[in-house]
Amino acid sequence: KLTIDPSKAPPCYAECHGDPFEGAGGAVEGEPRDYIYRPVGIMADHVTQQEMGFQAVRAAEQVFMLLGAINAVGGVHPDFKMGVTDTFAGYDNLRVRNPPYDITLERSRFFPLSSANPSMVSQVIKEPSVFNVDYKPDVLIVRDGNTLIDAASQVDISGAYSEFKFVAVIDPWLNETADHYADVVLPSATMEQYDGPLNVGTMYTEAFTMRLPPISPLFSSRGYIDIIIDLAESAGVLYGPGGMNDVLNTMMAFQSAFRLDLDAKPQTRSILSRWAKSNGIEQGVRFFEEAGVTAQNRPPEAIYTQPGYRSYSNMRHRFYGASLLEARRDMEDLGTGDSYSQDYTALPTWRTPTFEGSGSEYDLTLISYRKVQYIRSRATHFVHMNE
Repeated sequence: KLTIDPSKAPPCYAECHGDPFEGAGGAVEGEPRDYIYRPVGIMADHVTQQEMGFQAVRAAEQVFMLLGAINAVGGVHPDFKMGVTDTFAGYDNLRVRNPPYDITLERSRFFPLSSANPSMVSQVIKEPSVFNVDYKPDVLIVRDGNTLIDAASQVDISGAYSEFKFVAVIDPWLNETADHYADVVLPSATMEQYDGPLNVGTMYTEAFTMRLPPISPLFSSRGYIDIIIDLAESAGVLYGPGGMNDVLNTMMAFQSAFRLDLDAKPQTRSILSRWAKSNGIEQGVRFFEEAGVTAQNRPPEAIYTQPGYRSYSNMRHRFYGASLLEARRDMEDLGTGDSYSQDYTALPTWRTPTFEGSGSEYDLTLISYRKVQYIRSRATHFVHMNE
């Protein structure tokens, strides 16, 4: 419920926002009035990675379920276009499987939803038997990340990275992680490389662009895609059926006329041109060099639920997380500690964050300030960098 008092509204309110009383009726002119309104959207980016973020986002989405406003006009949309993710059906059954598990602990008694968090993986690498893991990799590739500094529990990160037989770091800078643990550093370009296709659309517009190199990569650096192609070739997984070329043909949905030769080494520009031509852009990369972006309006049926349907394709949204509750029971039956299972609840349930349960000897709060690396900025597509 929203209450507006015209006597307290800023002078420009009506001019800037429209007259809040127009057509309302039912009250004396000049008196405060109540208006019933519904929320029209939520925005969440990386929120679920925080301790209570998963529960908070579930609760926010349930408001829109109660309003019938999922994928509806004036409601919230999980994505820019309608569709069902490949993982949606699988979440109906989160039963814990028997060990051994892999290093992400997916479907394990510790993390039925998996955990690829670097700090957690490092604990698994250090003590695989504790987590019922029977295999750990010998080689690690770190891309654009300074895990030794950025991730929690430096002791675990350091101990795990010391156990790898070979560590390669792909990064524009020689950071602390590379300095301490890299057997080889592959210098990556920043803005002077190809990147894409990049989705720069909105709720109502489908748009794509590419990051185009203004100059050749500086010094010994190379574009990330070029580095990966060379690594795949050196590892013997670039050519032939099932190789990286074959995977790219499927992943990029190349039309038959533009598919990569399975036995030839591809060039980055050629890969991007094949994608463009497969999507009806005859000029390939040259189109983006001249026009910058391709954009078109999304048709209503790509945005909103079809008339006569209760939801997109009449799919049933999960208000009550029965599978989460079953997973929790599995975890408890297998003796998993409460710290792992406490957030697997059928309904979003708030609890006191771990931070607030710290002992009285912890009397300081750390606010960690970090800058976004330029490689992550997507160059000119990032407004703050563009300024």
